[in-house]
Amino acid sequence: MRKTQDLSSGERRLMQGLCDVLKQLLSRPYQRHMADLLIDAASHADMVTADFARWTGRVLLILSEDDHAFNQANKDALVRLMPDPTVVTDLTGGHLALLVRMDEYMDTVRAFIGSHTARS
Repeated sequence: MRKTQDLSSGERRLMQGLCDVLKQLLSRPYQRHMADLLIDAASHADMVTADFARWTGRVLLILSEDDHAFNQANKDALVRLMPDPTVVTDLTGGHLALLVRMDEYMDTVRAFIGSHTARS
């Protein structure tokens, strides 16, 4: 319940349906293992900040405080990995904020793009 307390009843139904489908699709241990690898990619892919140097100052990380798919250590590692990222943490909806808070998510992305377009 902690993960969905800020969601409307319709958003909760959407999330429950999505989770039910994901549980069915990730029915094998190796599938769950691959999902874990993606969640913790920085620890498994030997990526370093230099790999992202060409995007210095042009990375937007939307890391919801209520995102329980990524733990805080994963979020911190991602922030450290990216060179001078813009980090947004106040968008609720967890890892699926794009689905459950689409308008807010898109406003955040548009504002980020707009701020970089204005600099060019």
